[in-house]
Amino acid sequence: MTPERCHDRAMDDDCRLLRLISLVAYTEPDDHECGLRLRRNKDDYRRLDENLQSLGHDMCMHYSGAVRHHRKDRVSGYDQDWAELPDWALRFVTALTEDAVTLLGTSVCESLRLLQATPTPIGRQWVEDVTATCWRLKLARVDERFGL
Repeated sequence: MTPERCHDRAMDDDCRLLRLISLVAYTEPDDHECGLRLRRNKDDYRRLDENLQSLGHDMCMHYSGAVRHHRKDRVSGYDQDWAELPDWALRFVTALTEDAVTLLGTSVCESLRLLQATPTPIGRQWVEDVTATCWRLKLARVDERFGL
């Protein structure tokens, strides 16, 4: 996967997942910082329960490593972050409350400059897209068994 690949119309699911997560998360790998964009707005971040905060943090840590993997920073651990990102993203999105979906929808709207959009349906669409993308990645990475 080359960095240019994420800019192609026919982007693969690895790039798609990075792009989707980038709508709600940030990473500054050189400064070892990452997190949900909500963290910049402390009141919104506090609306997430402790479990969601923890799951969001874990997803963002793996997202940061996956970004470094994508940038070809070949340091130990980033290949694993890339490989495990779908697992951590699924753990996060499947635990979201309706309020959290709305908060993330607000982040997506801000990221895409959808100023007049209603955040809840945008958040639901984001969750559905992340879930479907992770599902395809998980299926693609599992060994073929075909009943054996």
